[in-house]
Amino acid sequence: MLMVFYGLTLAVGQKTREYMRSRGFRVINKVVCEDKDTPVQSYFVKRVLSDKTQIDSCDFKYRTNYGFTGFNKKDIFDAIYGNENAILAMTSENIEFLQHIKAGYGDAVPVIGAYISLEAQLELIDSLGLSDEEKKSRLNMGVIAANVMVENRYLFDDILIYGGETTKFNFSAIEKQLDSFIEKAREKQKRFLDATYVEAPYQGSENFVFLSYSHKDRKTANELLAFLQFNGIRVWYDAGIPAGDNWMNVIADKITKSSAVILLSSENAVPSEHVQTEVHTALRLRKKLIKINLDESKFDSGIEMYLYSLNQLNYNEISYENKTSILSSLSELGTKKSVEKIEEKEITV
Repeated sequence: MLMVFYGLTLAVGQKTREYMRSRGFRVINKVVCEDKDTPVQSYFVKRVLSDKTQIDSCDFKYRTNYGFTGFNKKDIFDAIYGNENAILAMTSENIEFLQHIKAGYGDAVPVIGAYISLEAQLELIDSLGLSDEEKKSRLNMGVIAANVMVENRYLFDDILIYGGETTKFNFSAIEKQLDSFIEKAREKQKRFLDATYVEAPYQGSENFVFLSYSHKDRKTANELLAFLQFNGIRVWYDAGIPAGDNWMNVIADKITKSSAVILLSSENAVPSEHVQTEVHTALRLRKKLIKINLDESKFDSGIEMYLYSLNQLNYNEISYENKTSILSSLSELGTKKSVEKIEEKEITV
């Protein structure tokens, strides 16, 4: 289970992390690189700075006011698919990631904003004796976070409220709020896994298949993924979260290392720039390409000219018999066996 927190700061962030750890959650560590001095210091979490090379190696990276922050895909998907419980704390500068996670996995991942009243912010700041510059910077970050939560309310499942120790919304109330959020998150993840469970994208070094599809066809893609994975096929796929600036490099790398590419062709996939790029990359690299038609839509003539030469197997529904026939055509893809003997097929589901 993954829970994303936005706008946590100072002692409120510390209390939240401590309590979530006590409930069995791991705090996902981000890679941080600063290319300019920041007045905002770290008081409760040891800040470990990395260089730009480490940021570039991350699957996800985002620009901040003072540098970059990044993290790896495995941390995200291990939690999303139930391999562990984890939280990811994002600052007021990371609205882009919230948009990405909501678009890709809004059905599974709760995003929780932290609202800290101005009076409470001042109390927290004064308790640490911060410099005027840092005080101004932190208050400005609080304003930015509050504005984001108001202007982008659709991104947030819940709001964590802290009003100060003399109010009802004190640190004890934070724990009660977190308990409620955890229960909601469990229900949310259960509905997601019951409806669409598939294993995380394959990350090993053995042969695997690359799946190209439109996110609008995710329901059908997940059904195919679940069937292939259950029968031992290793599959790498874009699980739906657009990543940082190097995401297209990751896609190109995975296609290059794949043994074959499965294309889900549909009226959604045909106009998709991402799908078109993946297909062109597969053709340029002369990868074995297996096209599964979800409808009668066609790509441009250049792509179709190549695809037309493939042997065709036509299916009008995803029945048990048809799935079995598809599996026999893909039996060597993504397994420990060599995929060199696989015949190129075009399959219509």
